Amino acid sequence: MRVGFVSTGLETGGAEMALLRLLPAMWRHGIESTVVSLRSMGTIGPRLQEAGIAVTALDVPGLAASAAAWSRLVSALRAASPSLLHGWMYHGNLAALAAGRRLGLPVAWGIRQSLGLGTRDKWLTRRVIDAGAWLSGRAELIVYNSATARVQHEARGYAAAGGAVVPNGFDTEAFRPDAALRASVRAELRIPQDAPVVIQVARHHPGKDYPTLLRAAARVVAGVPEIRFLLVGEAVDDSNEELMSLVRELNLESHVRLLGRRDDVARLLCAADVAALSSAGMEGFPNAIGEAMSCGVPCVATRVGDVPQLIGASGDVVSPSDPGTLGAALIRMISLAPAERRALGEQARQRIIDGYSIDQVSRRYASLLVGACRKNH
Repeated sequence: MRVGFVSTGLETGGAEMALLRLLPAMWRHGIESTVVSLRSMGTIGPRLQEAGIAVTALDVPGLAASAAAWSRLVSALRAASPSLLHGWMYHGNLAALAAGRRLGLPVAWGIRQSLGLGTRDKWLTRRVIDAGAWLSGRAELIVYNSATARVQHEARGYAAAGGAVVPNGFDTEAFRPDAALRASVRAELRIPQDAPVVIQVARHHPGKDYPTLLRAAARVVAGVPEIRFLLVGEAVDDSNEELMSLVRELNLESHVRLLGRRDDVARLLCAADVAALSSAGMEGFPNAIGEAMSCGVPCVATRVGDVPQLIGASGDVVSPSDPGTLGAALIRMISLAPAERRALGEQARQRIIDGYSIDQVSRRYASLLVGACRKNH
């Protein structure tokens, strides 16, 4: 069965990374995929192509250009001869629905975030979300990546019929503990082998709430002066004056490293003792936490999306936007004996293996898509 995915974009983000993991894995369960990006190829498009998946980028810069790109979207999807169209993120969902009606094909939607920060979304994005609520009953299937996202969207008016939750899946072989990598990354970054290290992997975005993390870091440094923080993500680098200004204000220059976007996140995670997530909302099911857990790194994260269900008893969950609480939780985790922290990491990894491996998740997803297609025939 072939599925035509219509993605809002293919930049480096959690939703796009989830797509990159999911599509090759679903091929093993009988789902062939083709992808049309409304925006550019981004960084994920070429990687999908390397995995043998056909990708077309429409390079639509904004709403005004959407009408001009409409025929190209329909043509690209018609040429792929799919049995089902699948939107990926809000704009992609609406585009897939319109194309599905034109081509006479059933449509599934993919919703990849919660609504905790709706007021911080762009005006157009908020209107697209509202339009999705009005039109959602026309989709055969709506797949959310978290139970929290499903509850929030259905409360906002999204159709309950056809709703399903499939969490993100993780490659537990690519993301796994490795003592040799731990030593080599620390040597590369000139971090003492015995220094405690906290890592956060998140792009620079208001929803990720880096100011709360940095203010929490200042509290941790006051009690654990040998600690190091590694911050990884798009635009999280020394050229980001907003972040660097706060780092200087808090006197964190010798404790915080801004590494920017990296393609070796699995390596970097192996060097960490604790993974943090300071998000204030928007998250559905954060990849960064699942990947850290898969690497055997215990996590301290804010209570957003399905984070509490993901972490369980293997880490700590705190309220968003509270540097004091986040800092205290990080100190507690760092202060554990190495054997205790290692046991939590092993528990975290086992949770991913048992419930969130990419093979389990892709099998479940493939089954839903086949069911949606059969339901329409």
